Amino acid sequence: MKARSRAIRLGVLAAAAMTIAYAHLRRGRSGRGKYTHTRYLALDAILPGDVIVSSARTLQSALIRAGTGSLTASHAAIALHPLIWFESVGSGVRYQIIEPQLVWDGKDVRLAMPIPVGERYLVRRPVEPLCSADSPADRYSVAKKLIECSTRFAFLNYARPSAFLATLRLGLSKSQFARFLAAAMDRDQRIFYPGPFCSWLVAECYNELGRDILGATPQSITPAAIARSSSLVSIEAELSEARPIDDTPRTAAFNRDLRLALGLASAHIGTISNAAIFAKGMTSMNEHVRGLVTQGWNLSGTSLPPQAAERLDEIEEQQRANFGAWQTKARDALNLAYASVCAQAEQIEHVARCHARCCASVADRGSCSTDTCVAASRGYGETVAALQKLFPDFGEWEEDSVPAS
Repeated sequence: MKARSRAIRLGVLAAAAMTIAYAHLRRGRSGRGKYTHTRYLALDAILPGDVIVSSARTLQSALIRAGTGSLTASHAAIALHPLIWFESVGSGVRYQIIEPQLVWDGKDVRLAMPIPVGERYLVRRPVEPLCSADSPADRYSVAKKLIECSTRFAFLNYARPSAFLATLRLGLSKSQFARFLAAAMDRDQRIFYPGPFCSWLVAECYNELGRDILGATPQSITPAAIARSSSLVSIEAELSEARPIDDTPRTAAFNRDLRLALGLASAHIGTISNAAIFAKGMTSMNEHVRGLVTQGWNLSGTSLPPQAAERLDEIEEQQRANFGAWQTKARDALNLAYASVCAQAEQIEHVARCHARCCASVADRGSCSTDTCVAASRGYGETVAALQKLFPDFGEWEEDSVPAS
């Protein structure tokens, strides 16, 4: 029985090696970075709380898929907004700002993101959605709750390799090779601010909202489990026949406003993230100093004086407090970022669709005054009013308001 189990494990490892070799072979043929954008992910189909499951043509993706028994799922992120995703990657837990593009899918104008060749995206939504697509106020309310619960995990380090052992299939977590590999990969030994891996983070966010949709402990959830879960349904979000469209004079102005909002969001969150990373670094440095000082006193035949130990404890406590303060600032900045990006994204969608449907014959597309365009402008005003109810500071976000670190 043991021999059979060992043979199965070796077979899985061999399959993983073949998968990795194949990925690198295909990557070498296509050329790194020479992608042709033939498919798009329809961002306007995504609601707050949707889970984006993906895979890429990378070594890490191949290893995750081989270890968790999946062909298509190696990463998961949760959407706060179609253009703002919350995820955990190698550098830690972060907010990702998505750069959109207007495309024509043959029927309508869509807000989309190009999908590089070799990458796959799958949008999963709870059978009982967190919010209604037809209710803007409902979407904004859920997004605000997600922003609140995300603060607890913002800027934490990525999970240590040993945390992945519980997710491996076919008993691989018990093999000495897997344990050796986890120890070898854990060179940084990040003992401070430990965070979750991607699918663990998604499960924790749902638990924070009181929705245990996956029926297992968050630490054992994999991207493959999210992709296969019967508690979630797949959303048609891939556009295979879409093509990019040129800006009209009117949409160009709104496009600039949207990109400005995205730039401000990225600048705000990036500045706060860098400050949080600095606080993490200072905590680790303080621990190294503690070890060196303690070792020096031990070599001299005495122990570390209580006053020195207390001072080091105070420094560590202060850095932890600084890290928590930056997490709180991230929540405030993200509320403003969400409101601004949401307003501009919905405005450009209204205007672009208006022109696609009723302004094709208008010579000067900036002067359209049809009922559809008037309704679009009115809808934007309603969007702003609804956002201001939940985000009172919306509208006070100026270009020079990036917080100092």
